[in-house]
Amino acid sequence: PHCMNIIREVSRGKTFERIETVFVTKDGREIYVEGSVNGRFIDGKFFSTRSIFRDITERKKMEERLRALGRRLRDIAMNLGDVIWEVDTNWNYVYVAGKARQMLGYAPKELIGRNFFDFLHPEEAIKVASVFDDFSSQKRPIVDFESRVVSRDGKELHVTINARPVLSKEGDLIGYRGIIRDITYQKTIEHRLKESEELFRTLVESSPVGIYIYDPFENRFIYANPAIRKELGLDEIDVKNVDVLQHVSPEFRENLKKRIRDRLEGKEVPGSCEVEVVLPDGQRRWIELYTSVVRYKGKPSMLATAIDLTERKRLEEELKEKEEKYRTIFDGSPEAIVVLDQNGIITEVNGRVEEWLGYKKEEVVGKNLLSLSVISEKGKEEVIRNFKERFQGKEIPPYDLHFIKKNGEILIGRVQGALVMDEENQVKMIIAMITDVTEQRRYEERLIESEERFRTISASAWDAIIILDDEGRICYWNKAAERIFGYKPEEILGKDLHKVLAPEKFRRGYEKGMNEFRRTGKGPVIGKTIEINALRRDGTEFPAELSLSSVKIRGRWHAVGIIRDITERKQMEKKLREKIEELERYKRLTVGRELRMIELKKRIRELEEELAMVRRKNE
Repeated sequence: PHCMNIIREVSRGKTFERIETVFVTKDGREIYVEGSVNGRFIDGKFFSTRSIFRDITERKKMEERLRALGRRLRDIAMNLGDVIWEVDTNWNYVYVAGKARQMLGYAPKELIGRNFFDFLHPEEAIKVASVFDDFSSQKRPIVDFESRVVSRDGKELHVTINARPVLSKEGDLIGYRGIIRDITYQKTIEHRLKESEELFRTLVESSPVGIYIYDPFENRFIYANPAIRKELGLDEIDVKNVDVLQHVSPEFRENLKKRIRDRLEGKEVPGSCEVEVVLPDGQRRWIELYTSVVRYKGKPSMLATAIDLTERKRLEEELKEKEEKYRTIFDGSPEAIVVLDQNGIITEVNGRVEEWLGYKKEEVVGKNLLSLSVISEKGKEEVIRNFKERFQGKEIPPYDLHFIKKNGEILIGRVQGALVMDEENQVKMIIAMITDVTEQRRYEERLIESEERFRTISASAWDAIIILDDEGRICYWNKAAERIFGYKPEEILGKDLHKVLAPEKFRRGYEKGMNEFRRTGKGPVIGKTIEINALRRDGTEFPAELSLSSVKIRGRWHAVGIIRDITERKQMEKKLREKIEELERYKRLTVGRELRMIELKKRIRELEEELAMVRRKNE
């Protein structure tokens, strides 16, 4: 019917240029053609049609491939968790896609024409512009460049920038094309981990009690704090080469070894034991050991607190990750991208897959994902379940999956999948984007482990552990503090320590020292162990020993105080002084009596001699 309409119009004198239609060849193939059609007239009457056609089948195939490529590019751009962008030589945006609205608060079209550096943090914009100008002058790619951006609502975000130069056919730079990724969460985890580890080090390193971790199989120190190193005369550098048992007196070694074996086997063992140790200078001292089994780097290890019996301190430790544009995004993406058909057959992977997992493209393309050993059997079950639910139209949030590298190493990937539908709303392909979160998860595990170590040590400590903020308010209060001072946590947290626990006559000096501490984190007693007087809940005053150190948490100085009740020690000292004075008095009394007896005996002898002389004269 279409051809008949054309002939009808031509017979009326109409001419057609660049019309497209489909011909069927002799062998039954359909081909696309393009041509022109006009009429031949004789004596003003239509006689026939004249036409010229050329085969444009290959061109139509190319156009279809370009359209498919464009759709694929849009699908990937919309499902990536990053902002995809392209700028001209003046760093003005000419293309934006991806999660621009979610990250920056702007729709992609709002960013077109805006300058790339307008959205950087003011403190970094000039510096970054200078660095990027240097990159562009040398046509160098930008790789994992960290900076900060400011979103529409004023929120500051940490990001990484990856980009490649875009060149003309003549090799001239015409702009850059790249990806911006939000790494704010990772930076927050790193910062919290650093603070937690600093708090752990401050507490353990400043503790007056010896704390150490050792390998029970090698009998070697893994860690020893300054107190135990000083106690045993060990050097910080060589401490890991020291045999733990060499400092224990020979008669106690076998018993201590048995206790260690029993504890590792889970048998019931008393919480503490008394042993004699020999110091490098030959001095012998008795200490009380509190030991427990911990896991350090995946191996059973022993955590010990060494307390001198004259101090009776108990402390335990546990502070216990179009073709050129498409390829730039696909192959240059920091995520591993896997494209599968509706049957789970891998049709394409980007270069990150080989870099991350060690498999070459030809080793995985054309194979069913579930037939490869890159995912464990348990992981495959999770993938199948998620695929089924996704096919049923359910929204599947990103999830973690363990991957197995070609060399056997286990990695953790954050999987985000998306279905790509065709014109008939049928699944055309599945795109899986995998972000390596191995280090992030390790950071999180280390943070949890570090915080748990701190909580365990604090809860098990025999001495009070109190943390104050820069206003002098109590923000941490362990069980020993509750026992010593008589306040429950809900009664004391948030209170000014000096107004509650310090006798009134000392408060002015405390407040002056607190002002200096708030500004600098320093003070006359920071890093020292001193004796003070403190108040219990019932108003009684008692002597205490205070070890004070400082640590910065979230940009503000905090004080960590370890307080020991020394009432018994002071009473013993008083009794000892009284006994010494009594002995002195007794000594003076005894010596005086002896001198008088000697003088009396001398006088008696003199009288006897005089009497004898008288008798001799009388005779």
